[in-house]
Amino acid sequence: MSDNKWLRNGFVWMILIIAAIAVWVTFVQGGRSGATITTQEMAADIKAGKVERLVMTSGSDEIQVQYIGTNEVRTLRLPPNVDIFELLKTFGIDPQQVNIQTQRASQWGNVLGTLTFLLPTLFLIGVIIFMMRQAQGTNNQALSFGKSRARVFTSNRPTVTFDDVAGVEEAKEELQEIVDS
Repeated sequence: MSDNKWLRNGFVWMILIIAAIAVWVTFVQGGRSGATITTQEMAADIKAGKVERLVMTSGSDEIQVQYIGTNEVRTLRLPPNVDIFELLKTFGIDPQQVNIQTQRASQWGNVLGTLTFLLPTLFLIGVIIFMMRQAQGTNNQALSFGKSRARVFTSNRPTVTFDDVAGVEEAKEELQEIVDS
């Protein structure tokens, strides 16, 4: 029984640790993106020669703008259905003038997205199963309500056993009469 309890407690702790790690990674990734920048500010910074490179993540509409000589990284969110090359041309900037790099999307994004759906779902299923198991025990107790399993002990009860009267003929005859009737 104690092994089963340890297994249940270990499973709960494992889910809590995974959830804490998922939340931590989500906040760390969200905080890393830096300040946001508008398309006009980005174009002005490129024309002024302040931008070292633009880093695009495949499958995302965000572009990280990295500045020369500093560790400053600002995030630009592209408008819908616009790619970076069209955007640069609308501001009169030659795309060859800017160092544009692409990165593959992180696979952890898919895993974390799946976990943010699965963990609350598993938690709710666990709560429902726990409640059903608790209710299952109360069904047996409902019918035995009011029935006491305690035994009455009286001190005036005779303590004579069959061995005490085994040799007495009168007791045998009385017992025979009780059995016959």
